[in-house]
Amino acid sequence: MRHFKLFSALLLGLLLLAAAAFAALLFVDPTVFRNRLEASATAAFGRAVRFGGPIRLERSLQPLIVIENITIDNPEWASEAYFATAEKVGVQVALFPLLRGDLKVLDVRFSGVMVFLEEGLQGADNYTFADRGGGKKHGVLPSVEQILIQDAVITYRSANASVSRYEINKARLWNLPGEPERIEAEGSAKGVPFRIHLAADTPAENTEPHLPWSARLEVRCPDLALIASGRVAQVFDWSRFDLRIALKGDRPDTIENLFDVDLGGIGAFEITGSLAAAEGVFRMTDIAAHVQGPSGTPDITIVTGAASGGPETPLHVELQGKYGDAPLALTFSAERIVEVFSQKAPWPMAGRLQAADAQFDFKGTVVPAAAGTSVELDAILQGESLDALARFLGYAPPKAGPYRFSFRAHLDQGGVHVTGLEGHILGFAPWKTIQIVQGDVAARKGGLVKASIDAELDRGPLSLSFQAGPPTAGEPNTTAWPVQLEASGSGAVLTADGSVVADQGGSRLQLATRVKGNRLDALGLLAGVSLPRIARYDLRARVASGDGVHELRDLAFQVGANRITGSVRWDGTAPRPRLTGRLSLGRVTLGELLDAASKTSPRK
Repeated sequence: MRHFKLFSALLLGLLLLAAAAFAALLFVDPTVFRNRLEASATAAFGRAVRFGGPIRLERSLQPLIVIENITIDNPEWASEAYFATAEKVGVQVALFPLLRGDLKVLDVRFSGVMVFLEEGLQGADNYTFADRGGGKKHGVLPSVEQILIQDAVITYRSANASVSRYEINKARLWNLPGEPERIEAEGSAKGVPFRIHLAADTPAENTEPHLPWSARLEVRCPDLALIASGRVAQVFDWSRFDLRIALKGDRPDTIENLFDVDLGGIGAFEITGSLAAAEGVFRMTDIAAHVQGPSGTPDITIVTGAASGGPETPLHVELQGKYGDAPLALTFSAERIVEVFSQKAPWPMAGRLQAADAQFDFKGTVVPAAAGTSVELDAILQGESLDALARFLGYAPPKAGPYRFSFRAHLDQGGVHVTGLEGHILGFAPWKTIQIVQGDVAARKGGLVKASIDAELDRGPLSLSFQAGPPTAGEPNTTAWPVQLEASGSGAVLTADGSVVADQGGSRLQLATRVKGNRLDALGLLAGVSLPRIARYDLRARVASGDGVHELRDLAFQVGANRITGSVRWDGTAPRPRLTGRLSLGRVTLGELLDAASKTSPRK
């Protein structure tokens, strides 16, 4: 009975105390906290924080303070007025500290959050805040039991004015006594959905900044799955972690969209590896991969590989594998790792790519700029045959012996420009040696290709200029590439003007051509064949080529005093290729032809 009376008295006292506290709460004015909250937030960010909307208190045993229309100022140079805005923030607090004029935060809920990250042209950014110091706090997360963020949008504007958008549908942070601190979030980056899970290994009251957390990141969409799992040393400090990475996809569309890169039409891919960071150095080991090559090209398989680098450590990559059935090796080095959001300073690089007997050595510099990143390269391409090179280009080349070419290349968002091209190739039939004396080649993003080359074919001079594109759309599902060609050498001049037409049935070449000169046998030296020693020739024809059929239409050939007209057709699709044609002789001087035949060059 005594214990019952004591319990009854205690219960009655608690009820009276709760009633008195609730009654006192009715007279608390929430606006008295406005200045304190604004001052605390301003001190934390080092930027002005304002509450433009009302502050109201929803009275209960766990009162909820609701703040509307919150803004955080941007630096003066930024394009947006605010670094962040929020439509509403709800702060749930403990009752009795509130009555004493103190805040003990139990739960914070954000909604309608907009964050604007931006980089300036001079290397400044609006997301780096001054370190305000402060004493050591208990736990890793803020001294808040729960935080909920809903409907948040993060917009990032790089120094070159490109804009990326990231959405957070829901992010939840728990800091409850007796439970491990954890973070869960889901959202999308450039339209790609993701899920993040972070959790401490000990209860919240025992969690210290130096204790590790388990981490798991998931990105899943129709064509891509990325899973990274492992441990991080500190939840808000990713300078030390150890993760296992697995990336798999059916096509590269999502990766190209996320990182603004062109992966050249590759197919399905699978990449695995271990990624670790410590003391400012990132290391990826046990790299293995399989990438389906573009249509008509072999697959790429990485059997083993490693990469390392950091802000103060040169980036170095080594990969070993196969390109189809040919051995493949890549070595790449640079002075620093690429920065998180965008590179601000130029960085030199060098590397070597080997596939079978082909070797590509390069050395150059990546140059970031407001208009877009560019790359300057000095390169050497060499090999014993064209077989390995042909696999990369996706066509079957003629047999040829050793080759070596050097050039300087400039790559930017608009395309590639090759200058200073020189080198040689041996045994490229019908010539013994082709020597490139000087070359200039440019390929622009819109599809325009231009080339100017001075060469020697078995010491016979040749000057070549070529232009193709940009493409134009004609009939439905049809694209035409204008083509212009001019070549001269050994007294011969060739011009061609037409187009390459591509549709669902394939591609066809259509050119109006003309070849003329003062000596027909000199043209033979240029073409690598034996021709009669006849002065003055002029050949005109419309060339049509496609699907294994090649034609010379409206042929008009004048050689010396002889004139020939008609057409010629070569059909390589039949089981036995056929050459057919119809020729008319308008004028024939047999004596001239017979005399020329007796003086034919001994060249085969």
